[in-house]
Amino acid sequence: MRDYLAQEFEPTEIPQTDRSLQGVDAEKAQKPNLYGESRFGQVESQEDQHDQTKSFFGSPAQRARLDRVQLALDFYMQNPESTAARSPWAVMHALLAFGSDYEMIGPNNNRVNAIGWMCHNGLCKTQRIFTPRGNSFVPNVGGGVQGHQGQFLAILAQCQVPPDYPIQIGDQKFTVEDLVLYEMATCREKSELTFKLIGLSYYLDSDKQWRSNDGKVWSIQKLIQEELAQPVVGSACGGTHRLMGYSFAIKQRVLQGQPLQGQYLRAAKFINEFIDYTWQLQNPDGSFSTNWFEGRGNEPNVERKVQTTGHMLEWLLFTVSDTDVRSRRVEKAIDFLLANIYDNRHLKWPIGPRGHAERALALYHKRLSEILAEPQDESSPGESTNIAGNTNRDADAVVAQPQSALPQGAGARTGAPVQGNGTPRTNSAQRIIRPVRPRR
Repeated sequence: MRDYLAQEFEPTEIPQTDRSLQGVDAEKAQKPNLYGESRFGQVESQEDQHDQTKSFFGSPAQRARLDRVQLALDFYMQNPESTAARSPWAVMHALLAFGSDYEMIGPNNNRVNAIGWMCHNGLCKTQRIFTPRGNSFVPNVGGGVQGHQGQFLAILAQCQVPPDYPIQIGDQKFTVEDLVLYEMATCREKSELTFKLIGLSYYLDSDKQWRSNDGKVWSIQKLIQEELAQPVVGSACGGTHRLMGYSFAIKQRVLQGQPLQGQYLRAAKFINEFIDYTWQLQNPDGSFSTNWFEGRGNEPNVERKVQTTGHMLEWLLFTVSDTDVRSRRVEKAIDFLLANIYDNRHLKWPIGPRGHAERALALYHKRLSEILAEPQDESSPGESTNIAGNTNRDADAVVAQPQSALPQGAGARTGAPVQGNGTPRTNSAQRIIRPVRPRR
């Protein structure tokens, strides 16, 4: 661990609009060359990607839906945000569905790569993502920047940005690896670790251990353990980000060819029950509960529906099996999002909810296109709730099957699964779902 990560520095007095904070190469920052789904795996060549999508074994209705999804994504890609109008927080959400391909309108009305601009500390509205500290830097946390510790690293991980990609503050040069080291060093017990889990599980070996700058020993398993000790309801965006943290860490573990055991297995069992519960929160119009995971909810506020549906469907599409991706309930959710953020694309949808809805569409397009590039079983797809995102049958086999169904009687009012004797299960995903309105 580098010594500077253990030092404390007084906050800088330099205003964020000061041009000296911007990386000297910000205007010409290059698009990142990607690692692929796991930095420990191989990047697919353009030829491999073409081979996966040149064949199509789906139905005309599936083809038409994929085409509409592509039109929606193309619209937002071809009508980019501007660095003058959007804060770093907004930029992170605008690029979430598109990753390293997303370009913004820069300060001179030119196009700049969004990830490159942020990593080179470009000005977004009136803020920047990094502040210098001595011979290092810190990522800014608060309104308009990171809403949570580790959020920017989590975005870079989900966009598959390599650890040697440059970070610049003025003429000081760093890499994403330095940001990884910072997030490792600042892990704290009994704090929100959701976004650190996403970022560190991508950039570190799944068995890696390290020491934070307060002297505590950490690992990915400890991050999971700390997160499992905290509630889903009431956490970031209704709990969807905490669930994504578990799913992301599990997927990285599988991609690294390691067994799901210990805290990984705990998280996988937990996720399987939550998948089952989440499907029970889908409304007849395809949207998901406007009460997040607290229980069923179908408020008429369309912006609220887009917010909850985009977040919840994004997590599901990252997590569920191929069978579920082909299911009618996913199609209904996709159709709901298309009917709003695409058919009503002239409306000013809030950038956060819209960004997650776009990523749900992007995940659907990627996964279903890959699934339908192979001949399909002629029988109609059933509805499975296994955790997925990989084709490793051994890994799938060790994940517990869903146990819960909607309860009867008094328990049904809160959506909490119950045992045969009517008492709540203590080892259930629903153990932490309390009848209180989630904090946002």
